[in-house]
Amino acid sequence: APRDSLAALSLIWCLQQALMLSFAKLSTPFDQIQALLLVLTVFTAASPSVLCAALLCRIYASTIAVFPHAWESLYWCAQTDLALLLALLTQMKRARDVHAVKFGGW
Repeated sequence: APRDSLAALSLIWCLQQALMLSFAKLSTPFDQIQALLLVLTVFTAASPSVLCAALLCRIYASTIAVFPHAWESLYWCAQTDLALLLALLTQMKRARDVHAVKFGGW
């Protein structure tokens, strides 16, 4: 079971991405890298660092790599992915800050 709601959302995102990639038939190297990162994310129980890598790969593959020929919907997807990425980075920073306060440093 996911440890929190962000982990649950992350696993749902992985499922949605896996479905998209299955329809695309892993046609590009970025699709293959993203598929590998999705599998790693699921097997690490939505590890924030692995999920961040998967999100960055998706953002690059779906918008930056095809710019300026991306559909408008891809920009909306990229904004959603960026919001999730920022939430994950914020959570990771807070966890490090709490750890530093509890144990007096890194």
